[in-house]
Amino acid sequence: MFRFIIILTICLNIDLFFVSAENVIKDCGWNNLEICDQNSKALKKITNFEINGVISLEYAKNVTIACENVTKCYGNLRCESAKLNFRYYVKKCQKVNFYNYEMDQCLLKFYDEVYQANYNCTKDFDYFSQNMDMKKVAYGSGKACFLKIANDVCSEKSITYLDTKYHNLLDILTEYNPEDHCHSFHDEWMARQCQPKMNAFLKEAENPTGSVSLYDLCDNVAECWYEHCYFNEKRLAERLKGLCSKFIDENLEDEYD
Repeated sequence: MFRFIIILTICLNIDLFFVSAENVIKDCGWNNLEICDQNSKALKKITNFEINGVISLEYAKNVTIACENVTKCYGNLRCESAKLNFRYYVKKCQKVNFYNYEMDQCLLKFYDEVYQANYNCTKDFDYFSQNMDMKKVAYGSGKACFLKIANDVCSEKSITYLDTKYHNLLDILTEYNPEDHCHSFHDEWMARQCQPKMNAFLKEAENPTGSVSLYDLCDNVAECWYEHCYFNEKRLAERLKGLCSKFIDENLEDEYD
């Protein structure tokens, strides 16, 4: 019994040692916060740097490194202010990196290819799903298909992003945040899935082929907007339907004049 108590005491002391060490590592002391603040200032300095023309791949990589430094630093601290800063910089860097690597252009091109069914592999995956579990399956199991299209239509910077940060793209497209409902980066890119339908409508409106109904194309856009709440999409959808009806009526009048 005595031996058991000794062993138990030793184990408890070891556990206490590791807990204490962890607290020291993650303590929000002045020195640790100062290091994180310096990292955040370095990030602010590089992102505020005025760039003339196109963002270079080298600049994008430097911003990524600065982002990783600041998020890792705040992520290793456990006080509330550090947690708030960590969440803030994760969101900020997620967006900054996305645009620096031209992923906005890349993803819109990908959406268009999926909508037009230009690649056979897209038929096997529901990339436009409103169900996040199904969407994760699409971008997970369908990663090879996504990358095949991306290599054809996206820039070198976008491919660099996808090579190292595909998991970040998955977070943006599949992680729903109820605390920031309708105004998050995720919500924005869910709504941007409607862009190919808008492109199809505008293309037919500019150069009518007569093969499809303009009203149906317009209605497709409105229905797509109804599915999303980003920037009050439902209200915009109602306005769009009204504008489409008016636009179609005016075109019909021109035909019969």
